[in-house]
Amino acid sequence: MPRFDDLKLKFGDVITPSWYDKLVNHLDYLDKSSGEDVYYNITPVTDLQLNLGLPLRRWREVHAGYGYFTYAISVGDLFLKHWDIKETPDLLIFKRKRNGREFKIGV
Repeated sequence: MPRFDDLKLKFGDVITPSWYDKLVNHLDYLDKSSGEDVYYNITPVTDLQLNLGLPLRRWREVHAGYGYFTYAISVGDLFLKHWDIKETPDLLIFKRKRNGREFKIGV
């Protein structure tokens, strides 16, 4: 792993080809280390201990086969805590718990 200290310059230092090579190596490392392949389960030590992202540091996309959530899901203005969700081969059905009203989306 390149060290940032290797790139520090003092006032008046000349940028040499070797310094430039270190900079390129450092930037290459940062570019390649921006993600990690995971080949195992990611499990917190205790229940409800860790967050994935923050309100101002969000994941852009999440691709998954299934999702299991204990409490509620908020998608934009839609708060799914008050809805039952049922999936059929060609429909996704949202049923409001309070009044039984259903919304069907073709999939």
